[in-house]
Amino acid sequence: MTQKYYCIFSPYRICFIVTILFSFFILFTNSSTIKCTNISFSAFADPFTDGTTMEPSTISLQTVDDLLTSNVKEGDIVSTSGFYKANDGGGAIYRITSSNAPADNMFSFKLKNGLSANLQPSGNNIIVDQLGAKADGHSDDAPYLQAALNSGYNVSLSENKSYRLISNGLVINRNLNFDGKNSTITVGNDYAPISSEFEKRIIRTDNLSHDLVQLNNLNIRVEITDSMRYSGDNYLCVIQPTFINNVELNNFNIYITESQNSITAFWMDFGCNKLLLNNCTFVNNTTFKEGGILFFNSRNDTKYNNYNAFKNIHIKDCNFTGTCGDEVLAIWGPNDINAAIENSSFILNRAYTGNSSRLINISNTENTNTTYNVKFIGCTFQCSSVNNQHCDSLVGIGTLYPSTKINTRFANCNINANVKDCLVHFAVLPTKPDYITKFSRINDHYTIQFHGCDITCNKTLVGSNSSYDPTSGANWAIDCSFTNSKIKCNHCAVFLQYYTTTKYYYEPRLEFINNIITIENYIGTIYKTTNSATADIKYENNTVNGKKNTPSVVLRYNATPTGAISQT
Repeated sequence: MTQKYYCIFSPYRICFIVTILFSFFILFTNSSTIKCTNISFSAFADPFTDGTTMEPSTISLQTVDDLLTSNVKEGDIVSTSGFYKANDGGGAIYRITSSNAPADNMFSFKLKNGLSANLQPSGNNIIVDQLGAKADGHSDDAPYLQAALNSGYNVSLSENKSYRLISNGLVINRNLNFDGKNSTITVGNDYAPISSEFEKRIIRTDNLSHDLVQLNNLNIRVEITDSMRYSGDNYLCVIQPTFINNVELNNFNIYITESQNSITAFWMDFGCNKLLLNNCTFVNNTTFKEGGILFFNSRNDTKYNNYNAFKNIHIKDCNFTGTCGDEVLAIWGPNDINAAIENSSFILNRAYTGNSSRLINISNTENTNTTYNVKFIGCTFQCSSVNNQHCDSLVGIGTLYPSTKINTRFANCNINANVKDCLVHFAVLPTKPDYITKFSRINDHYTIQFHGCDITCNKTLVGSNSSYDPTSGANWAIDCSFTNSKIKCNHCAVFLQYYTTTKYYYEPRLEFINNIITIENYIGTIYKTTNSATADIKYENNTVNGKKNTPSVVLRYNATPTGAISQT
């Protein structure tokens, strides 16, 4: 029988022995890698404002009153579930110290035992209710709101509550992120500040060092029903951001209830680098001759002379509506303005019984060499009236200085204008008629251009100044273009009121290309003028319909124009 021999040094056994020896070597020479270390949970604690950290609160109390009478000791951490009562939104964390600093009863409190309780904000945010705001819709929350704005922290309100301002308005003098949590701040007849100019601004900024102010998810409601409390120069403005680089308002809403007062929703002076209004609603239902909704004035200021132009205004997905006597949107001032307005609505159901105004007014009354670029894209415009109190026009262009350039564009907009005079109104004030003689025709653009719009107007589309004394006044040159639009008007499309006694006027320049035009009354009248006038009209590829029949003449004049006319 053959005898079998086993070798202890077979390749498999050698590999096994080496593996065992290597494992013991690692175990005894680098054992620190498998030690269990003590885990410190302090890494998960919230930081104090002084840089220290805290373990989870060891003392829980209901309210600040409970804290004031407690027997806590220095170094304790106290958590309250409310300020005045449990779960009222004012719950906070306090650190107990032996500080001798005076208490302000908002951020710090002096306890019965002589120690101090200091509020420890969570992260970089302070909730106004943690300072003592009651948010009951009746009490004055102004001191607490202002203290939060002055604190250096980002500020927020509790969700869906009602705050009130009585003793003063609010001043923002630093960079800020404010989250209103869809709550409402109300100003009523008990609002005290009516004396100085700045006190008549419910929210204002006043510091050149601002880089960015963000106001989000906030409703401002103005319920001042006392008649004539604000009038003339004594007007009230809901928000007036000035001397600031960048402003952002997101889901920021203003509601001004019906009253006989001069109140404007938003007024911005002195320009800025960037303004964003996103998903905002401004409603002004006053029935007074003064007070509007959205005002931009690029006027100069001797204190902050380098903040003049509005370099970038961006308005999107907003709604502006009201019954007020002034404009829904007004743009004026001596410095450049650039604005892009998208998918927003401008609605004026005018109720004031005095002088008429415009839905939109764009004018320069203060300077030369100024350029305004204003674009409306996919917007809705509607003019109507209460008791026949019409706006005189949808858009007014007025009082241009020499070398002023205005580019106003309406692209893919829906326009319904029930007005007194016309859709677009051009005018020069009679006090400055010599501007017309100095005005240089700018050939690379039309002042106002409508492209791809759906337009309905109960009167004339375009008109010149007819409301001033013709013997001393002036008619500014109409300069307007309609392309690829659907147009319906009840009167002639263009009406120019020229007088032989008028001292100054320029020839109109008009463009109608690829439009569908329906004229309900003056059949076939596209252009009509009184007395002699020179015209430069480009008219191509338009379809014109009348109420009763298709007109054979699409251009008609009281006096034959002597300028260039292009018709196909």
